[in-house]
This record gives sequence, structure tokens and C-alpha cells, in this order.
Amino acid sequence: MDKNNALIYGEFDNNKLRLNANVGINANPTQWENLNIEQQGDAADIRVAGEGNPNNYSSLFLGAIGVPYKEWQINHRNTNSFNLTFYNGVTYNDMLVLNNAVSMELNGSIIPKQSSIYSLGNSGFRWLEVFAVNGLINTSDIRLKENISDLSYGLKEVLSLRPVSFYWKNNTDREKKIGLIAQEVQGVVNEAVKVGNDENQTLGLNYSELIPVLIKGIQEQQRQIESTAKENQQLKSELQSLKDEIVEIKTLLTKN
Repeated sequence: MDKNNALIYGEFDNNKLRLNANVGINANPTQWENLNIEQQGDAADIRVAGEGNPNNYSSLFLGAIGVPYKEWQINHRNTNSFNLTFYNGVTYNDMLVLNNAVSMELNGSIIPKQSSIYSLGNSGFRWLEVFAVNGLINTSDIRLKENISDLSYGLKEVLSLRPVSFYWKNNTDREKKIGLIAQEVQGVVNEAVKVGNDENQTLGLNYSELIPVLIKGIQEQQRQIESTAKENQQLKSELQSLKDEIVEIKTLLTKN
């Protein structure tokens, strides 16, 4: 039999072995998987290791038969990074890189499977810093809102807030920070405070929720300024009228 028809075909001189069958290790072969591995009472493991080439120590290739040929690769790079690489038939692109500096590089967007369900971090496990070019964009389309009403908060609430400077506990960089205290804001603008679901119910502050309050406060203050300016102008006019009258009286007295 040739290599295509034999159940087991080998070439001793070339160190080649071919199986034309589905294989089971500690398990029965199935009609769906080419390789089925089971381990009763313990974990089932596959170990792939190599001395390395100019690129990788070891790799797993997941490809599709066809033209153009495309595949995904899982690579243990010789830089000790874990790379998930896609080959589109022309070029190789590292889509995900986990390196030994405890960082992750992503060549693409992170998009949740469903909208408005999942969070990035939580009250107990927080990111230290978030760097962005264009900041954070909050959905604000009127077509997604209902029961819209003017804000009751304003200048009174702004004046009740206490801006502070502080240092985070258990933070090695000891960098001075500025902000507000969530417990204090909770009694003024409760909507801006987020109660965590950790055992300590750690409080968080959504500073963007305070922007409408600040805008409303500025608007109220501007109206007060304009009203005061109008009153001042009126008082100036009245004062000028009095000055004019005094001049007229002095003129009459001088003539007499």
C-alpha cells in the first residue's frame, strides 16, 4: 500500500510516520476529531517544546485548506512572548502579544459581544491609568433617552463640593493627586457616585456626571452676573442723573 491508503505508513530513513485514521489517547477515537485525548483522574496535557529558530521556540498552526492559504498561529517566540498571529495569504500579523514584561499588545479593537452589559475592571480590581488620544466617548444620542427633564442641580451643589489634594494609600509612586471625596459627593450629587460590588462596597466617582452640574452652575452664575451688571448700570445712570441735577443747582445758586 502507498502512504495514502495504508493505515500506518512510515519512512525510517526520513523519520516520518503517517496515520490515515482518527486517533484516541486514553480515549476512543471519534468521527469528529482527528485527535482525542482524555485523562481520567488528572489533567490532560500536551507539551510542545523546541530549542528554537530565528523566530519561535514552538508553534501551533491552525489553517484552512484552500487558495489563498490562511491560518492562525499560536507561537512561543524566542523573545519569550506569546503571540497569536494571523496569516492572510500574504503577510503575518501579530493580533495578540503577551510578553514577559507583563503587558499585552493588541492589534485591533476590543469590542464587547453585547452592548451595555460588561465592564472593564471593577471596584476591587482597578486599572492604574488609562491612556487615550481622544479621551472617553459616552453615548449621548437623544434617540436612546427618555424622561428627559432639566437638571435641578446647579450653583448651590457646586459650592457644596470640596476639591482636595491627596495621596493614594499603598501606592509606591506617591504622586500627589487632586479630586473629590466620593462620600462627600454622595450627599450632594448622588448620581455621580458608584457603589462597588466588592465586600467593602468601595465607592467610585464618575467625574463626567459632574459636568452637567458644573454647566448648570456656570449658567446660574452667569445670570447672576448679568443681573448684577444690569443693576449696576441702572445705578450708574441714576447716579449720573443726580450729579447732573447737582450741577444745575450749583449753577442756579451761583447766578443768584
